[in-house]
Amino acid sequence: MRAACIAALLLTGCSDAAITDAAVDDASLRFVPRPAAALAAAQQWAPTTLSEAPCQGNIMDTGGLCAADFDGDGSMDLAMPRLGLPPLLFWGDGAFGWEAQELGPAMEAAGCFVADLDRDGRPDLLLTAMAAPGNRFYRNLGGRSFAEEAPARGLELAVGQAPRCLGFRSVSAADLGHDGDLDLYLSRWDLNEDSPAGRLLENDGGGRFTDITEAAGLGRATHFGYSSAFGDLDRDGSADLLLAGDFSTTQVFAGTGSGFVNLSRPWGIGTRENGMGSLLFDPDGDGDLDALITGILGDPLVCGPSAPLCDGNRLYRNGIPGPSSRVEAAWGLADGSWGWGMALLDADNDGDEDIVQTTGYFTPFTDGADEAVLAPYRPFALNPILFFEREETGFAERGAARGLADSAEGRTALAVDLDNDGDLDLALSHNRGTVEVWETVAPASNGWLEVAALDADCQPAVGATVTLESSAGLQRRWVQANSSYLGNVLAPLHFGLGAAKPLRLTVAWLDGTSTSVGVSSRNDRLTLTPAGTSCP
Repeated sequence: MRAACIAALLLTGCSDAAITDAAVDDASLRFVPRPAAALAAAQQWAPTTLSEAPCQGNIMDTGGLCAADFDGDGSMDLAMPRLGLPPLLFWGDGAFGWEAQELGPAMEAAGCFVADLDRDGRPDLLLTAMAAPGNRFYRNLGGRSFAEEAPARGLELAVGQAPRCLGFRSVSAADLGHDGDLDLYLSRWDLNEDSPAGRLLENDGGGRFTDITEAAGLGRATHFGYSSAFGDLDRDGSADLLLAGDFSTTQVFAGTGSGFVNLSRPWGIGTRENGMGSLLFDPDGDGDLDALITGILGDPLVCGPSAPLCDGNRLYRNGIPGPSSRVEAAWGLADGSWGWGMALLDADNDGDEDIVQTTGYFTPFTDGADEAVLAPYRPFALNPILFFEREETGFAERGAARGLADSAEGRTALAVDLDNDGDLDLALSHNRGTVEVWETVAPASNGWLEVAALDADCQPAVGATVTLESSAGLQRRWVQANSSYLGNVLAPLHFGLGAAKPLRLTVAWLDGTSTSVGVSSRNDRLTLTPAGTSCP
């Protein structure tokens, strides 16, 4: 019935409600498309010829998407930056219905980042700029109202002498000073060899920022940066910074508490690759963070004479303080086609994490281009979205088998519970395209827990580690504020349980203390705070 209704929707306009009410077989995992008029009408950018596009070297890289409950109504909303058009908010109703609202005037936007940067209890939105005048920061005032305050808060960032092309991409955040607020790293991609690196911004506690890039030792970081991720790779209590960079410029910087030191070579991260998206997670379950970076796997003609640049995704197994080892082939993750963003999720709630990866190369405009030049790139434009499903010995790609049938120019992938049913759904953005949403239908017999680890100010405790002990063993999740590529989700942590019985949750807080509580419920939403803290 559901398949027939989806086909009817494409042809005749079957209602969203009819799809939602259809009977489903709960025996296996699948992703079901949830088309909506508001999403389908929102094109990500406007130019139709190369001569119309701003910052021509960067036009393949846009397509950001963010998710948060911006209006506090209990349902997740989506934010969509656009190139040459007004950014959009899609207000969600918790049942895959959306209402679109323009957030402000048109801008040349690439990515977005959502967090409560001024710590007033409401999620704010930072949009990164490809071109002048600069980034925009929309402070959430409540009641679906925002104020644009980027210049006043030090976030506009017109690099150098206000060049037309700024090149800001993804944003990541960490509490670098252990002072209770989030500091930011904004990655940059710019072909100019003399271009500045990405920017590290220190938060004053009230959401006003100072550029400390040079003082912190990041002035010589890559200016070919597509994404960044903070995480304590060496487990010394200070956040380290991974930068996924183009043209063999992936780097890792160790945090010292007062700055950063480039340890790419001794840590064995950053070899010959085209790095785009990035994730820090623990696929081998040994308690430390490993790094997955998307790249390109394809015809060396596309990459020129340096064929190693075309050898696919990289999974670096953490060997710190010694070098990390590359294990992407052994784990089944090497072939990501022309990869971009990723989402980490336990899609089937079976107790291990799967990966959704976007793919697709920008098919250049034909005005003035030689078809012989364009031909090697065209196959990448039709590559489908990938779903790497976790198995006992690694991952197996099963996107099409699980119902994911998207072959547009995918960029950002988000895993977020859009219908509040306890599993993580998918939202995907496209370069030169629209937003698409899939409902995740997980086996009903598999349980789940949603865990909000909040600090003393009732904010997400970025940098904390949450460990779930169950009858099946241990699972770990890290509270992160990273963008795999051009976007992020502000939501609690998600644990799949399978048939296991939960026993205990333990949070290791950033200050070195911990909280541990017994747990017996399944399919529940829990909040953990430091001792002496009570959050609503």
